Amino acid sequence: MKNKLIPIKFGLRWVIFFVLLESSTVPLVAMSNSIAIQNIAYMSIMGFIVAFICVLVLVKLLRNLLIKHSANLLGFAADDICGLWYISVVAGILLMIMFFVQDIIYAHGYGDYSAGFFSALLSVGISLLIYELVAKLTGFAIKVHSRGEIYQIRFQVRDILILALIFSIYEFFVCPITSIWVPRHEYRVLIAFASGIAGGAFGGMLLYLISRFIPLHARLTLRNIVR
Repeated sequence: MKNKLIPIKFGLRWVIFFVLLESSTVPLVAMSNSIAIQNIAYMSIMGFIVAFICVLVLVKLLRNLLIKHSANLLGFAADDICGLWYISVVAGILLMIMFFVQDIIYAHGYGDYSAGFFSALLSVGISLLIYELVAKLTGFAIKVHSRGEIYQIRFQVRDILILALIFSIYEFFVCPITSIWVPRHEYRVLIAFASGIAGGAFGGMLLYLISRFIPLHARLTLRNIVR
């Protein structure tokens, strides 16, 4: 097969993924917030650790489902997907940058909507650019195996920009929801868990509606490589 361009579309099943993601990460952030909110370096490191662990667990749990439904996701059946753990590293870098940017935005007196939008725009864009740069320079990337062929999952600049914009819209609405616990002193973790579920559900549905009604899709580039 030649290189393939796969449109990234967020179906209703993605709502479940974002609920799981937000409801696992937000409470962990709330548990460490009393320290992290005072120190931008600690907050950024904590963002990496939280995202890395949560996404790694989710990827491990969902790996077999991804392979099983690869024909629907990629347009062809995959025999194996190698390096999925790398997603958790990228997610860690993403949340680390997001927390760093949010701290700067909050320090200048802006609110949750601005913090959500601009932190997602920068963190998604920068983390995917890092992924693509590493893949280009070293050949290290997530790989899909199918019928004797191997494909690297890559991103073109156009698609990175679209994904950054889409997730900045996501965070514009979700950040105020998942930040409800911040001024609370009692039941913070419980409130954070509930806000994570609400934010993930709302954000997942928002991405579904964007994918369904706005004809502008980011794409995965599956680059065929020689064994």
